[in-house]
Amino acid sequence: MDVRARIHQGLVEHLVLTLGGDGFMALGIMNRMSGSTEEVLDAVRSGKTLTAHDALRTHELCELIVQRVGE
Repeated sequence: MDVRARIHQGLVEHLVLTLGGDGFMALGIMNRMSGSTEEVLDAVRSGKTLTAHDALRTHELCELIVQRVGE
C-alpha cells in the first residue's frame, strides 16, 4: 500500500492511495479542494448488504491510511 497526501493546516487536501497484490492493482483518489461533492457508493446503490467482517476490514484499512498520512 502506498499513500501520498497533501496536508494543509492539519487537514488532508488530497490523497492518492495505491493498493496492489497478486494479479490486481487499485487506485483511489480523494480531493477535498476540487469542489466536487459526488461520492459513488456502488454497494449501497446496488442494495448489497455490508457484512460486519467487511465493515471491520474497511475500518482497519482507513486506520492504516490515517497512520501513513501522519508519518
